Amino acid sequence: MAGKLGYVTGKRSKRLIYRDGRKIAITGYWPNLLAILVFSLGLSVLGIFLSDVVDFRNLLRYVRSPLLFLLNMLPLLLLMMLLYHVSSRHWVAFGVAGGVYIIAHIVNRFMMELREEPFTPADVLLGTEAATVVRITELPFDRVTVASLVFWIVFTVLLFIFVRSEKLKWSVRTAGAFAVVVLFLLSFFGIYKKTSLYDSFRVDGSIYSRVNLYKSRGFMYSFLVRTGAYRSIKPEDYDREQVIRELAKYAEPDRPLVSGRLPHIMAVMGEAFYDIDRIPGIEFNEGYDPLSNFNRIKRMAYHGRIVTNVFGGGTANTEFSFLTGHSMPVMPELTSPYSYYIRHDTFSLARVLEKLGYATMAFHPGESWFYNRVNVYKFFGFDSIYFKKDMDLEKVEINHGYISDQDTAEFMFEKFKEHLDREPGRPFFQFVVDIDNHGPYSKRDLGYPQILKKNEYMDEPTYNILNNYLNGLMRCDRALGWLADSVMEMEEPVVLIYFSDHLPWLGENDSGYRALGFKTDADGSLQEYLNKYETPYFILINGSAEKLLLENGITVKKGQGPQISVNYLAVELLEAVGINGGNYFNYLSELRKEVPVITSRFIKEKDRFTEKPSKETKELLRMYGMIQYYMLMDKEAAQ
Repeated sequence: MAGKLGYVTGKRSKRLIYRDGRKIAITGYWPNLLAILVFSLGLSVLGIFLSDVVDFRNLLRYVRSPLLFLLNMLPLLLLMMLLYHVSSRHWVAFGVAGGVYIIAHIVNRFMMELREEPFTPADVLLGTEAATVVRITELPFDRVTVASLVFWIVFTVLLFIFVRSEKLKWSVRTAGAFAVVVLFLLSFFGIYKKTSLYDSFRVDGSIYSRVNLYKSRGFMYSFLVRTGAYRSIKPEDYDREQVIRELAKYAEPDRPLVSGRLPHIMAVMGEAFYDIDRIPGIEFNEGYDPLSNFNRIKRMAYHGRIVTNVFGGGTANTEFSFLTGHSMPVMPELTSPYSYYIRHDTFSLARVLEKLGYATMAFHPGESWFYNRVNVYKFFGFDSIYFKKDMDLEKVEINHGYISDQDTAEFMFEKFKEHLDREPGRPFFQFVVDIDNHGPYSKRDLGYPQILKKNEYMDEPTYNILNNYLNGLMRCDRALGWLADSVMEMEEPVVLIYFSDHLPWLGENDSGYRALGFKTDADGSLQEYLNKYETPYFILINGSAEKLLLENGITVKKGQGPQISVNYLAVELLEAVGINGGNYFNYLSELRKEVPVITSRFIKEKDRFTEKPSKETKELLRMYGMIQYYMLMDKEAAQ
């Protein structure tokens, strides 16, 4: 017969909780929901310890910010409520929801320890592929993780054996489950998909470390925020077979290739390195030329300009485009690829060169977790990977928290010499990121020499920003001169490619550029747009490499090079050294002839910029988008 508030019962006690043989019976709808709430509270506290070290100071973070605790507990509570309404059983609600919750936290804990990167929605989408990154025997089980698993299993069994809750009527089950689903959808779209609240919570340590974000703001809350931010990049009309047929057309390039010995390649990306002397009217005080070495190198090299898609930051996006040949404007949903999409072995320039016999190395003189490079470089297939922690930090020069370009270059050459000693006949590819002159640039006078001549439009803070940047630029220019001279003096055949990631940020509303009379505006004219996103590059070929190329009938490129978007820069490199980059880079070489510059606003069709590309260009970009998706996301592309 029908019992109280939606329960179907037989003979029953009037008490809310009573003994029924060996079982504890909980009667009443609200007492059972209260029990679910208590279970979720306990599991949430356990989750805090699983997300970080076992320290009661972590609990205090949530005591001081109960809203943060609620945002982490709410998804678990709703899942347990849903399972309870469906099953009318506490052991099902706790066993299934608690199991998912605890295992997800443990996986996150393992990934933070092993990969210096938290568990993200992309890892769920990869499924078993992500799970095979490490063997189960290599997982760092400790007392906390083991105790958590034991607690989950034992408590679930105890609930099954000793706790009974009476069955809900189907009408209550349906209405309750529906209400929980609606509440979850409202909270997800109203709270978890919005980052403004998430960003307002305090972070212990660097805000650029996703591990710090997860530890400080909680795993569950962080995971759902990233889920809300995740975007599918798969083109609606994606046709894998069509992509494979198209790429098959580009097996061999129509140009001379090096046979036999291959030159070594050094690729260096300079942080905010900008040839600022190209700004009309800029003047330096007597005795100062912050770009003397860069301009000297240009006269010996093949040089041009790349159009990036970032300004003042977003270094990893330029790096990504160079190493993969992918254009982010072609796939506008592709935000922060290092953070969201590169979670498995992925096609890259390093993999292309490795197939040709190169040893490969990546070096970033910063923290390994920054932009998830510690994992991305592995997924790109680099043989050896180095970061700041691999340097002798007692002997390096550090400028405003960043390793000097001089020490970065010397470390690079040290590894080059080690390679020659170890494998003297094998070509070496090194990819290095310089970070010496990283912004922001102080508004205060730091005591540097006054390089820049002050004009009437510069107030004191603006002048200091500009002059502080220029002093860092001059320091990087000296290191660049040392690097280029060292390459030119080597007996080994070496090709050096150098490019900049983006323009520097020189004050709010581009105040530094405006004070120089230089218009940079993403919404302005074509020239103002290019002023904001165009950076320099050069390819320098030493004497031994030049001789090797000439012996193979390859014209050594010098002088003015083309204006291209950064996704074509690896193609320029491969062509300059006479290497077959394989189907994808050969395809890009042909695409570059038709569409040499691709931005989120302007497209360059052969020699003409337009905001309204032709039907033919749109079709080329549509195919490029499909091919790019295949090369980025299909595991066969990395083979």
